Amino acid sequence: SLSSLLTLLSMYFFIELVRKRRLRDSVGYVISSALLLYSHVYGLFIIVAQNSYLIGRFLFSKMPSELSFKKWIFLQGMVLSLFAPWVKILVTQTMRAVGSGTGLWRPDILTIINSFLTYGGSSYLAVLFLIFAPLSLITFEKMSGKIDWRRLFQSLETYRWKIKFSHTEEVFFLTLWFFTPIMLPIVISRFGASIYHIRYTIVAFCAFYLLVARAMSIVHRKYVKFLVAAIVLLAGIELFGYYHVGHKEQWRDAVHYVESSADSKDLILFNDPVCGWLLFDYYSSRADLVKRGFPETRHRVDEESIGELRPMLDGHRRVWFIVSHSTDKKGLIMRTLNDSFHLASHKQYRGIDAYLFERKDAG
Repeated sequence: SLSSLLTLLSMYFFIELVRKRRLRDSVGYVISSALLLYSHVYGLFIIVAQNSYLIGRFLFSKMPSELSFKKWIFLQGMVLSLFAPWVKILVTQTMRAVGSGTGLWRPDILTIINSFLTYGGSSYLAVLFLIFAPLSLITFEKMSGKIDWRRLFQSLETYRWKIKFSHTEEVFFLTLWFFTPIMLPIVISRFGASIYHIRYTIVAFCAFYLLVARAMSIVHRKYVKFLVAAIVLLAGIELFGYYHVGHKEQWRDAVHYVESSADSKDLILFNDPVCGWLLFDYYSSRADLVKRGFPETRHRVDEESIGELRPMLDGHRRVWFIVSHSTDKKGLIMRTLNDSFHLASHKQYRGIDAYLFERKDAG
């Protein structure tokens, strides 16, 4: 994605600034970082990671740096000045989203696990990468020992290894790059407006892949081919399953079923007003059905917004409830429908559930 590309460019020029003192690197950093902030708000966490690294370097590292504190402050000021025209719009959009309830769900431990599964490619690859990533900090050096297959266990006892930490500053940099765009949004989402989304964290997983690659570089050349073969095999299994199982939501079939069975003036209720309504209308051919999205003024369904549902149901003998990408995690809509209606039918399609409710006193 564009954010990933701009993240890599910003980090590249940032590293060059730390190592060298060239005007082109300063210009490249300012432009790429400003564009990164414009591309997505998560770009701000990349800037925070860079500042955190420099603070740590100034405090704990004696390695020389071509980037002085004053020059860095000047460059940060340039980036912020280029981004300043967009700040007001960003704040307005954020406040509107928070006020209307269109924010994202608060992340939990399952959300973090799903992030690794998403960018790992599969559950097996995610586990493999998680094992390798911490090894990026370690270097192994064999001191003595040789395998004797006739006396395998005894020969293993003769092995002596020298294990030491290496590339600590580089790993520290990558770790900050990886954790900052994940942990900061989680903290903000837990105590304020929810801003965490797996798709947005792609700017962090660039660093995760680099940590894994660094760890794999310590594997002896004789065994690298087996490691690569294992990765290709695990990725291939996931791709085979992906391309041999249908993933497209069956909106055409769902719409045909509902419209062939619905009576005039039936209420078609969508829990996802944007996605569900638009996709349903794309295949719809009947204009005599009443279509409403709920909730209308906020994204989440909660005890406060559920009170707006009952007036929507008044005057309707039958209600079709179309569920796809539901935001009703507590089942409040179903509970409200069951108070005045009984479930007459339920049809499942890929990615869609179509429920028909009939009023209890309609007979």
